[in-house]
Amino acid sequence: SNPEDIQRLFEHIRKKFNRLDILVNNAGMIKDNLLLSTELSDWDKVLDLNLRGAFLCTRYAAEMMLPNHSGKIINISSIAAIGAQASLCAYSSTKGAVLTMTKVFALELAPFRIALAGMTSASYLMLSDTLGDTGGRSTSASYLLSDTVGDMASASGQGSASYQLSSGFQSLS
Repeated sequence: SNPEDIQRLFEHIRKKFNRLDILVNNAGMIKDNLLLSTELSDWDKVLDLNLRGAFLCTRYAAEMMLPNHSGKIINISSIAAIGAQASLCAYSSTKGAVLTMTKVFALELAPFRIALAGMTSASYLMLSDTLGDTGGRSTSASYLLSDTVGDMASASGQGSASYQLSSGFQSLS
């Protein structure tokens, strides 16, 4: 989540493709430890990758999407964002913050027709259970991602803030 590296990545995308239509933030790091045993350096590493990385990528992506007045940004969170588990203090905190950040950015970027969605692993697991054996998790994840992007495309045409938290087949606005 080095700002210079991320900026170079988006400069490369701009030079090669001249536009960006979709971003999926799907980075995550876990440093398991209880609150009183968590080293500050571990806390900082998890926040840096899980939250700062998503912030920077979203910011640079939005800058590229603004001239086209369109774009989709999907932030992958975790079930840990909405449910507590001992020893995941830093991870759960960052993944909850990613969902809140997604809601805020959806409001800010809605006038530019840039839609955001937050997805948790709960939706991924629930969909996998619903679909049964699909030959691997990637098939389920791809289906859910496609379904969410389709929902975002239709919602973003309404001219209002488009934010969706995918949990199974339910969307919250």
